[in-house]
Amino acid sequence: MSVKVQYSDAALLDLDQIWTGVLEASADFDTADSYIQNLQETIKGKNTFPYSGAPLNFNGVFTGYYYVVYKAYVAFYVVRDDKLLVSRILSWKSDYIQTLLGYRKED
Repeated sequence: MSVKVQYSDAALLDLDQIWTGVLEASADFDTADSYIQNLQETIKGKNTFPYSGAPLNFNGVFTGYYYVVYKAYVAFYVVRDDKLLVSRILSWKSDYIQTLLGYRKED
């Protein structure tokens, strides 16, 4: 099963912010471009087996999200109608449960 990868508007904004952050840290456009390209390739690597991503559980219950990690970032996606929809791409240090589900990790 191969599915199409699509990005939500929020995920596209996340990619822009990541690119800007990498550019600021490296002062090199090629490095920023390469980082984003490799991140997107990592995500695209799930299109053949979309359910092979790690399932995101909260309080012992599957949230419907899967995720894939690339360096300092985690791409969260859902699988719907033969599509892998990337919802957000967040720093692994962020409170991604709050961002995705509206709950704090300690709730």
